[in-house]
Amino acid sequence: MRNITQILFAIFLFLMPLYVFGYQFPDLSFELARSRNSTHFAIFSLDGQKIVAGYDDNTAQVFHASTGRLLLTLKGHTDTVYSANFSADGNQIVTGSGDNTIRVWDAQTGALRLTLPGHSCAVYSVAFSPDGKKIASGSNDHTVKIWSAIDGRILLTLEGHSGAVRSVAFSRNSEQILTAAWDCTARIWTADSGSLVLKLQHNGCVYSAMFNPDETRIVTASSDDKTAKVWDAKNGQKLFDLKGHTYAVDCATYSYDGSLIVTGANDDSAMLWDAKTGKKLKKVVTRGGNVYAAVFSPVEKKFVLALWDGAINVVLLAPDELLKPETSKMITYTQQIKDYLSTTIGTKDFKGYLESLGETTKSTEAEIFNSLKPYTQEYLRRLLPGR
Repeated sequence: MRNITQILFAIFLFLMPLYVFGYQFPDLSFELARSRNSTHFAIFSLDGQKIVAGYDDNTAQVFHASTGRLLLTLKGHTDTVYSANFSADGNQIVTGSGDNTIRVWDAQTGALRLTLPGHSCAVYSVAFSPDGKKIASGSNDHTVKIWSAIDGRILLTLEGHSGAVRSVAFSRNSEQILTAAWDCTARIWTADSGSLVLKLQHNGCVYSAMFNPDETRIVTASSDDKTAKVWDAKNGQKLFDLKGHTYAVDCATYSYDGSLIVTGANDDSAMLWDAKTGKKLKKVVTRGGNVYAAVFSPVEKKFVLALWDGAINVVLLAPDELLKPETSKMITYTQQIKDYLSTTIGTKDFKGYLESLGETTKSTEAEIFNSLKPYTQEYLRRLLPGR
């Protein structure tokens, strides 16, 4: 019985990536944590060890990124926490709320460090500058404010959007700010003077905007036109659309190496795209309602989803070489299993079984995958220590 378990686990280890990019296998999108309230935002710390999430119950919570263990609950806001973010050094967390305030917390103890009043409406997005000196906030009052992260002073107010500002992000050198708003635009501003550098026009409300790692491109997510779009960050030319969602696209972010984009929408799905070409690689059905945030891990092949039903889901990715659709063939994985088993388990009976598979039919694949489902949690425990 033990040998059978080892054999099934070995098959599962190699066939699992196929399901990520060619099959619907819900166990690959597993629930890390759950609240009774909607999860409005979730993001990793830069070391990949923690996730902070904002909720309808006026709190933000910090979780261990692998085990889902609750580390901190940040209490103090008096309305929904729409956004949260770590400082680059991981020592602070900033939150934005429907109570019109921004708060800064100690990421280790949960102690409140600063409260920043100044917006006249809900704060939908907050971010630290990479140098840790500033905080940017976007609000339903149509403005973006730049704050001192040291003492909480307002340094600058950016005016020009004619709708709620849903997303703010700094450039790597902290000298520019990228914003997205319900006025159907995304904009780049200088962080020191507030001068407008570039304006990108959508056909619907823009929910998010993000630079790629080398800041040559920008990805935006929109509602009415149900797309994400990729733009040239220098001249504002639209490069291509990411089409596939059937309802408003709430979020779009780049992976930390810039090779992938993940989008989340109100059609209960997230989609993975080739960032260079715009080709759709994978659709992940969440079964948890609207995807309010989708963000990659800085250090591992996975991304986190914040869902309307209160769940935080983690989606595991396959190795880079398996992202190409033409490699997603059963026979390729069968050969990898054979090679692996010949140097590990090495059972003659099982190698004979693999040889008999030949060019496996899809019906056989389905039978194999169904037999492996009971071993999913064992795989996750080995892949993610502490689970």
